[in-house]
Amino acid sequence: MLNRNPKTLQTIAARITSTAVVLMIFAGPATAGIHTWDVREVFSNADGSVQFVELIDNGVGGSEVNVGNGSITTNLQGTISWANGAVAPPTNGRSYLIATPDFAALPGAPTPDVIVAPINVPIFDNAGDTVSFGAFDSMTFGAVPTNGTDSVDDLTGVGVNTPTNYAGTTGSVDASPSGIVDGAFDDFQTGTTEGWVASLGFGVPPVPPVAVADAGPLGAGDFALQITATGSFGAGGKIVVNNVDPRWTGDYTAAGIAGILLDVRNPNAFPLSLRVGVAEPPGVSVGGRWVTPRIFVPATSGWLTVEVPLDPDFMLPGNPTAANVDVTLANVGILRVLHSNAASYTGETILGQLEIDNVEAVPEPALLPALGFGALALAAFRRRRAA
Repeated sequence: MLNRNPKTLQTIAARITSTAVVLMIFAGPATAGIHTWDVREVFSNADGSVQFVELIDNGVGGSEVNVGNGSITTNLQGTISWANGAVAPPTNGRSYLIATPDFAALPGAPTPDVIVAPINVPIFDNAGDTVSFGAFDSMTFGAVPTNGTDSVDDLTGVGVNTPTNYAGTTGSVDASPSGIVDGAFDDFQTGTTEGWVASLGFGVPPVPPVAVADAGPLGAGDFALQITATGSFGAGGKIVVNNVDPRWTGDYTAAGIAGILLDVRNPNAFPLSLRVGVAEPPGVSVGGRWVTPRIFVPATSGWLTVEVPLDPDFMLPGNPTAANVDVTLANVGILRVLHSNAASYTGETILGQLEIDNVEAVPEPALLPALGFGALALAAFRRRRAA
């Protein structure tokens, strides 16, 4: 047996400790090369099947290579991890893309660096969530746009999606719904008009529609769409708002859509005559333009929930060339909400405002079978159906 005196043993122990400290110092950067990555952009379609989370290295060192063995956490899913191995430096300024399989399959989608397992779809709650990258960064957001084109960027806010992967490939995807479905819904909680516009190629209105915070039926935190008419000739002179987004167009008959449910408020000192109009896509006029019978909205009404049936037996020609309402309802290209005392798709010139919120496509309206359309036109206000 080899004998050592106490002093020799102390010297050896000191050397071992010193060596360990040196190894720890040199090993640190290699194992911790991950901490300057931040959550940059999130995107989702309406049902959450198409989502991505983009990370970006905001550091300057360029050695944060262990993003390839990282994880994100969300309130909806908890932790989602991957083990793809370290990435090649330099990393600074580069992105790392985590996405769902349906995102990866879309035209224009850059190849994700991580494709999450189906069990982790959706990655996050598109009604609002917090996405965290380890303990290094997190992004908390409210409802994200679900129109299939817009995302939420942590720096610039809402805008057209720009997913970018580590290779530097940038794209933009379109995950818009293919057509109208029961439950199509706009509540303006993104702070945008969600595709609702006052004019369709006839000039820019002086006061375009705008999503107003704290103006909706629920008060604080509830957005509503405010439509302003200037009373002047030309664009913006009428209370008219349109949507041509794919979520609101298509075959209403085949989709079983028989009405539009929406919350309305008339802030004016005079009543409004609310109508819903439908038309074929621009340039098509086989069926023509049609409007519903008017629903009387009292002056300074406060918020009311209105159910407007799209019943072909009672809809009215909105222009002189309207020929076949069934053809139009099977090929809706424009959905319109307007004020007009006369049965006119174009509306009437007026100085005033209308606020709308929670616009929803619904199946057979609940009051129609019981009341018949004539009674419904006078009693169109009802409680919103339970979610």
